[in-house]
Amino acid sequence: MIKRQRGVALIVALMVFAIVSGVAVSVLSSVNQTLTIAQFSQRDVQQKETLLGGEAWAMAWLASQGNEQEASLVIDWQAPWQLHQQNFPLDEEGQSLEIEIVDRQTCINVNGLVQESSREVTRQRLMRLSSALGVESLWIDHLSDWVDEDQSLGSPNSREDEYYLGKERPYRTGDTSLSSLSELTLLGLDDALQTALAPYICALPVELGMNINRMSDVMLKALLPDISADQRASITAQVQTTGYPSVDDFVALEMFEGKDMQSSDWRIDSRFVEVFVTFKEADFERVLHSQLVKTNTGTVVPVTRSFGAFDVLSNALLTKREQE
Repeated sequence: MIKRQRGVALIVALMVFAIVSGVAVSVLSSVNQTLTIAQFSQRDVQQKETLLGGEAWAMAWLASQGNEQEASLVIDWQAPWQLHQQNFPLDEEGQSLEIEIVDRQTCINVNGLVQESSREVTRQRLMRLSSALGVESLWIDHLSDWVDEDQSLGSPNSREDEYYLGKERPYRTGDTSLSSLSELTLLGLDDALQTALAPYICALPVELGMNINRMSDVMLKALLPDISADQRASITAQVQTTGYPSVDDFVALEMFEGKDMQSSDWRIDSRFVEVFVTFKEADFERVLHSQLVKTNTGTVVPVTRSFGAFDVLSNALLTKREQE
């Protein structure tokens, strides 16, 4: 009897041990999983803070740029939209931070299609831009319908809600200003067209005028259709040497005599920029894409910010990435 009781006690002890062991394994697994999540979250926060540090550096750089400093920047006339590039090695081996700042003051603001007062001027500029680039212009009709407030079909090429609701994954038109050019993908623009347009169009919340001193021949064709090729060449030569010291000097040119040249349409500096920050570690990359504006008081503030991967339009602005 005693032996049988000892056997039962042993079995019970083994069962308790098995249960405790199972609970211990479960607890350790849970702790390990929690630790992994905590480490991932910590790393995620660190990477985001590093990227935001790059954005803060770009804000300080833009704030420091007066007319004289900007005029002294070396411009690559194959890609005049590129303002500045900066690389920083970080403390940990193999880590680095790349910052690229892109001018958005020498591009056609597609949000001009929203307001009736600027709609036709913007449309004509975009038509001339498409012609100068040698691309089709149907996208302008599609974009006009995307940002207008109605559902009227203004042309045979119009696309309103009915068209997009018929897609496999249906959606509606925006019916308001673009907050980002990435919305162009929803219009069905292919990568080649987006790449061609990227340096010359932008989606800005307000109009602040075009930076004369970064004007390319393509933009001159789009913005100043009434001047000759020789006159465009004259402007280009001035821009690519000393630039124009003031807006008044530019609009007072003899070639513009009798033309409706508004000083408010032009400027000699860049207030809107886009910043592309890349955190690199071995084969891993994480990115931040921000739009910044320099206010009249000189303060620089972010307008938009995205931690998503760079899209086709973004990559088209970054010469380095085109070469990779």
